[in-house]
Amino acid sequence: MSLRLSAAIVTALALVLAACASSNDDGSGDADSAAVIESYIEAYNSDDFDDVMSHFTDESVIVGHPTDFDPQAADIGSIRRLHKEDLSFGEQYTISNIDVRGDTVTWDSIWGEDGCVKGHAAVVRDGKIVSWVWGEFIECSELD
Repeated sequence: MSLRLSAAIVTALALVLAACASSNDDGSGDADSAAVIESYIEAYNSDDFDDVMSHFTDESVIVGHPTDFDPQAADIGSIRRLHKEDLSFGEQYTISNIDVRGDTVTWDSIWGEDGCVKGHAAVVRDGKIVSWVWGEFIECSELD
């Protein structure tokens, strides 16, 4: 009977651990990943270039940004140039519809009065934006 009890305990423990592991994959990093994006936006809106750049690593990439630099795969130098240019306009950046799945954060944005983008997607790891794929420009009236 102790063998059955031990097997039952091991099975129950395995089920609990599996449930914890899956919630960690889907949920425990949610607040942290979203907080990184929100912190980036706060730094951007404060016009703090150094703080903005602290959200990226040397290996970070941004894909699909509508600027003159290579829109297919930006390196950290391109990301620095992009942010220096964008910050020079002094436009505020607001986000909405934030959703986090594991280490991927999606959101919609408005930059200035009419730069509306739906479906940004960034991978956040260890508190840094590793990759960011720009969403699609849309009419602002189309945002929820």
